[in-house]
Amino acid sequence: MTEQARAGDEGACAGDEEARAGDAAACEGDAEASAVASFAELSRRTNAALAILDASPAAGEPDVAIAADVGRQIALALADLAELLRRRADASPIGAEHLADLAFRGAEIQRDAHRVLAGGRPDEIARHTDDHRHNVGRSQVVVVGGRLDVVLPDGTGAVVDLGVDDADSTSPGWTSWSGDHPAFDIDRALGPYDHLETQTALDTLGRVMTRHLRR
Repeated sequence: MTEQARAGDEGACAGDEEARAGDAAACEGDAEASAVASFAELSRRTNAALAILDASPAAGEPDVAIAADVGRQIALALADLAELLRRRADASPIGAEHLADLAFRGAEIQRDAHRVLAGGRPDEIARHTDDHRHNVGRSQVVVVGGRLDVVLPDGTGAVVDLGVDDADSTSPGWTSWSGDHPAFDIDRALGPYDHLETQTALDTLGRVMTRHLRR
């Protein structure tokens, strides 16, 4: 659509009150159709950019590979958004699986970001997550650890304690864990990626508990 045509359409949808009342449904439909086309085009362009990236000499480098993974999830998320809006415009049912797909894309992007962050210095990572806990603690519950009852793949149960190393430890702010089940290598400290993933899970629990505080 040309710039002049778009301007004409916008003018028609922004006319006097009576015209707006009569054309509201049509204008809304045009806007949704435009959004569907835009999201679909953005998904296509992202995939085209990924094809160029995959063909580059740097494609095998870890950071580039993670960036490509993020790009693929973004392209899929844009396609999901286009499909959701198309179904709404067509009055088609939007199943839980469509919304679950979007949630999955977001979670995958977060995990890829954690893989990049995990390449940093452990003390800087610990300081970053410690600062985050203090900042969010001004407005929400902060879960610093707890005792977890877990079920192993073989069906047996175990108990694992999670916590955060204090300021006097050799790794202040780092996620600590303990337990006595032989299935876990408790003597091996959690790595940077494990630390980030665990703190994100605890942060999610804190948000849930905050929503249920007595006001």
